[in-house]
Amino acid sequence: MSFEGGSIRTAKTLYVCSAIVIIVAMAVSLAYPMGLLSQQTASLYNTASDSNPASGIRLDLSVSSISLKPGEKIAITTGENDFRLFPNEVRASDTASDSNSGLGIRLDLSLSSISLKPGEKIAVTISENNLRPFPNEVRAASDWKFQGLSLGPCGTVNRPIGFAIFKGNYTNENISAGHSLQLYLGTYFCPMILSRINSYVFEPLSNLADVGSGCAPNPCFPLQIEGQTQVAGAWREPILPFPGLATFHQFSPGVYTVAGGDEWGDLIVLHFTVSSP
Repeated sequence: MSFEGGSIRTAKTLYVCSAIVIIVAMAVSLAYPMGLLSQQTASLYNTASDSNPASGIRLDLSVSSISLKPGEKIAITTGENDFRLFPNEVRASDTASDSNSGLGIRLDLSLSSISLKPGEKIAVTISENNLRPFPNEVRAASDWKFQGLSLGPCGTVNRPIGFAIFKGNYTNENISAGHSLQLYLGTYFCPMILSRINSYVFEPLSNLADVGSGCAPNPCFPLQIEGQTQVAGAWREPILPFPGLATFHQFSPGVYTVAGGDEWGDLIVLHFTVSSP
């Protein structure tokens, strides 16, 4: 009887142990996917990306955690990735800004590339932006530091900004000694250009502004205070006795200066280089 009782107690003990093992295994199997799911869900808030379709690249930024205890470390990872299915050459670009704290505006100038091959185009982008979180009225000044800046063949087209390109390496101090290249030639149908502009009323933190002039009602119209032009060379007037027969020439090898300015006296200078064939 004692042997049979011991066997029964042993069987019960094994049964209870087996049940505990099964319950623990079930708990682990259920808990693991939930933990993994919570990590996957959290990762949605740990990673961000910004794609540039024009360049075919994507900037990724991620952090190892969104919740830390005092003394814990956080890992920050960033990288640039190509999402095209073929080799992708991305040129270095250049950007500069000049803030006018008194007026609450900022002039931005950027180049699509700082290194070109002969025949390639460069995109020049310039804009004026309101730094204030409320509407900002800026009175017209016509205080250009360098005359002859434009946004295209029609001039600045009611905008208080413009740029020019020079052959050579110039700075803000000696840019007035340079001669800007003739980027445009021919007859163009220009939009309505106001003869007198009194002010620009910028939207909060924006480059959109209402142009004020002698219009009725006033302001005349809203306008994005920005411009972009792509150029690959300049026009050259021939020497006498053949005036008027201008010819287009691609940018020759060397250093070039791009000067961007506004009518409130702000001026930015950037450079790009054209390599030899």
